[in-house]
Amino acid sequence: MKKLLLIKMAALSAAITATFGLASCDFLSGPSETAPAETTQPQATSADISETTPEAKPETSESTAPAIDPASIEYKTAKKISGATTEKNKKYKSSGANENAIILRGKKVSISLTNPTITKSGNCDDEELSRSYGVNAAFIAMDGVKALFSKGSVTTDAKGANAVVSYGGHGEQNGISGDGTSLVISGTNITTKGDNSGGIVSAIRGKIDASSLTITTNGKASPAIGSGKDGGTVKIANSNFTTNGISSPAVFSAGEFTVTGSGLVANKSEGVVVEGASSAKLSDCKLIANNTQRTGKAKFVSSILLYNPAVSTNNNDMSVFTMSGGKLTSKTGHIFHVSNTNAAINLSSVTIENEDKDKIILSVSPDGWKGNDNVAVLNVAGTTLDGKILVAKKGKLTVNFSNNASFTGTFSGKITNADGETVSSDQGVIYVNLGAGCTWTLTADTYVTSFTGDMNSVNLNGHKLFVKVEDDKPSSSDEPTPAPTTNKIKTPKKPTKKPTKKPTKKPTKKPTKKVKKNTPTPKTEQG
Repeated sequence: MKKLLLIKMAALSAAITATFGLASCDFLSGPSETAPAETTQPQATSADISETTPEAKPETSESTAPAIDPASIEYKTAKKISGATTEKNKKYKSSGANENAIILRGKKVSISLTNPTITKSGNCDDEELSRSYGVNAAFIAMDGVKALFSKGSVTTDAKGANAVVSYGGHGEQNGISGDGTSLVISGTNITTKGDNSGGIVSAIRGKIDASSLTITTNGKASPAIGSGKDGGTVKIANSNFTTNGISSPAVFSAGEFTVTGSGLVANKSEGVVVEGASSAKLSDCKLIANNTQRTGKAKFVSSILLYNPAVSTNNNDMSVFTMSGGKLTSKTGHIFHVSNTNAAINLSSVTIENEDKDKIILSVSPDGWKGNDNVAVLNVAGTTLDGKILVAKKGKLTVNFSNNASFTGTFSGKITNADGETVSSDQGVIYVNLGAGCTWTLTADTYVTSFTGDMNSVNLNGHKLFVKVEDDKPSSSDEPTPAPTTNKIKTPKKPTKKPTKKPTKKPTKKPTKKVKKNTPTPKTEQG
């Protein structure tokens, strides 16, 4: 029989420890079952995770296309600059197919463009070349160049025409740091109109340092800030990004992306997508996601997606999303979705507005991808969460609340995808760590694998909190199993009734009468 520990507020006043697909973005194709001791539970922090250097992500296991040899790629361009140069107020244009408007190249060569006007038309007939290697982009920096780009504008109106690309060279030849290509860009207006046309893109470890940009993309699979193959390091500040096409997140990271003090709007897509062993960090940003249409293999609608399209060969690979300060508005679907990856979600002093009627905060669940189990750590500091957290049968989740965070809601294993199909009926492994000053208000009877914290900070709100004490768990996290619940509540009451009624009456009457009769006799004899 399943055994559950029912924790009741009245019985505990001190701190206790109980033992314990494709995503809609098409731009690019733990704890063990036996609960560990408290010291071995995942306690990932944003500081620990955000500094992780992503390794080169594996190829999609389902891909049948032959690998492209970057050395064989021919870059056609209307304008090439390969020596130390400074150009101001010039126009660069390309209308040719598979042709870049301007290329800057040269190892350790510094090239500066001030107030340029760059326009690009003419489609690319190879989607992989355009999105992963920068072919047909309006502007591309490559071959180790140090590029400076200030003010001006970049406009593309073609299929497979990224606006601005920093291409760091072939990863296998140059290692994880690429070939040294870097781009510093500021004060530029960027607009793309065709499908598969990102705003600013890092490919093969290309580096980008940007500020005061205004980026608008309008086509399908056209992120404002994107990654080509093996994306590099991107830092952007004080900018505004808007995407209007489906499968076009404001940020698509296959590298290390940091955005500070910016506004991000995705009108028909996730707001942020993190693929594989990569990270996206937002600080003091306002993010609005309205994911209205799924494409590819996606079975869920979400605002922040962390996933891996392939089976990872490194169990330490982790997809990381970090947000500190600012506001996250999720208009449709789940706020966060984790699939086929190890993921960490770090929230610190974030205002969260969930406009979806189902109020799903997070789902850790299989999607359209095959391979790894779904494992996540959710670190919540100084942030208020309201809604339901879903963990599928094979999923694992650790939730760490700190710095006066609050949670109003429950956990569940009942998961239905956007097609109305039941993905999971049973709940996975869930560890909850409620730090000092944090609160949790239940909205339904709730099961967890482990709970650490002060039960005085848990408002049962008329419901029950169960902590699993055996490996088996209830068939549903929403419906308490009747037998264990009845046994745990009624068994203690039976012994208390029998001793207090029957035993107390009989002993108290008979002994008292005998004592009264016998007591005078010894006294008389002694006298």
